[in-house]
Amino acid sequence: WAGLTVADARRGLDGAAGMLARETIDSQVYWLPSSAPRLPDNAPRVQLLPSFDEYLVGYKDRRAVLDPEHSQRVIPGSNGMFLPALVIDGRVAGTWKRIAAKGRVRVAVTSFAPLHEAAMRGFEEAASRYGAYLGLPVEAVVLDS
Repeated sequence: WAGLTVADARRGLDGAAGMLARETIDSQVYWLPSSAPRLPDNAPRVQLLPSFDEYLVGYKDRRAVLDPEHSQRVIPGSNGMFLPALVIDGRVAGTWKRIAAKGRVRVAVTSFAPLHEAAMRGFEEAASRYGAYLGLPVEAVVLDS
């Protein structure tokens, strides 16, 4: 989609290698910033990603972050249309949507499994960050799976 050749992509990766950490999952190599912050083990990192975030769109094989059994829930019809994703500790754990309401925004998540207490707090914090970005009070809700 970027129009880069494999050779161009390799040259770019070689040029940035000093700033990247290498992670291998199921014999597939992934690259990430070497300065990525570490969180305490008991604090799940929760993100609300938009529909076409490169976290999912950038890979043909998404098994490292999305269980194949849930793929249709994130990419219905496998037609390239991605739903916004709830990501917990690097794994896609559900989908979410914005529901406009007068003077506020509702962030509604549909998770693949029940959210434990710490994950729920993380979701509420992520929803609050989104509300702050929009300049609106936020209501975080969990819909039935």
